[in-house]
Amino acid sequence: MTTVKTQRDKTAMKAAIAPARQRIDPLVVDKVVLPGYFVTVIGLYLDTWAHKHLAISGVEDFFTPYHLALYVGLLLNIVTMAGLVWVGRRNGASWRGAIPAGYQLSVLGMGLFALGGVGDMLWHTLFGIEEGFDAGYSPTHLLVAIAIALIVTGPLRAAGARRQVGNLLPAVLAATFFWSLISVLTLFVHPFVTPVASQLLDPAGNPARMDQLQGSGLAAIIVQTVAFCAILFMLMRQWRLPAGSLTLFFGFNGLLLSVVEDHFFLIPGALVAGILLDLICHTLPVDVTSRRHLHLFTFLLPFLVFIVYFG
Repeated sequence: MTTVKTQRDKTAMKAAIAPARQRIDPLVVDKVVLPGYFVTVIGLYLDTWAHKHLAISGVEDFFTPYHLALYVGLLLNIVTMAGLVWVGRRNGASWRGAIPAGYQLSVLGMGLFALGGVGDMLWHTLFGIEEGFDAGYSPTHLLVAIAIALIVTGPLRAAGARRQVGNLLPAVLAATFFWSLISVLTLFVHPFVTPVASQLLDPAGNPARMDQLQGSGLAAIIVQTVAFCAILFMLMRQWRLPAGSLTLFFGFNGLLLSVVEDHFFLIPGALVAGILLDLICHTLPVDVTSRRHLHLFTFLLPFLVFIVYFG
């Protein structure tokens, strides 16, 4: 009787220990995957810059060094996730259980990215290279964009799945990468790429054209305000952001966007806006426990960003 009870106790102990052995520290996972996400986003903007600046030099082709940088990011992501799954399998997890919590959709995104990459190569071979709006919204490019969104938001889902908050920097970086993806998809309506709203226009030349430019500038401000406010509001409804989060959020995105059309003069404004918002965020303070402060900050957010922009 004692032997049977001892055996049951050992079995129960193994069952309790097994899940802990199967899982890798979530914060370690976040840190391991972030370099691949960074390379992917940088590759995306490098390819965008090349299409804007080097089209005359023959960059309008699928097989270019700039396109390669984007797919190097994909390869790095796949290798990193394969390594994490392998470690999970060695710890006794099932194939599904070996995927870190929150990263299941990231794995799906990697598969879609690979599929979209092959499709993009065939698309360009059959139909040539798109120009203008078509370049950003071809079926294969949209598939790749959806894939990147699923990939880079892994740390956000992982942070939401954790009971203990821990280090939120990976989640902030994931949100920054996601906004940078949204920004590159909306370059045609972005005040950091086409800053007509901040320019003095002469009505004597062509009043109708001036109205059109002012309207497009205002539309760009509204679209981007909705985008970054939605992302940041989602973050702040769940967590109190660490110091420097908003400086990173606006500074990194502003740096990437300024490179697209060589508008480097906008970088200091993006950094100043981020610093001011960080100061306000941690002075109020802004978090889920204070809805009044959160709503006040949501009002001040676009106001300060574009006060600095026009200044």
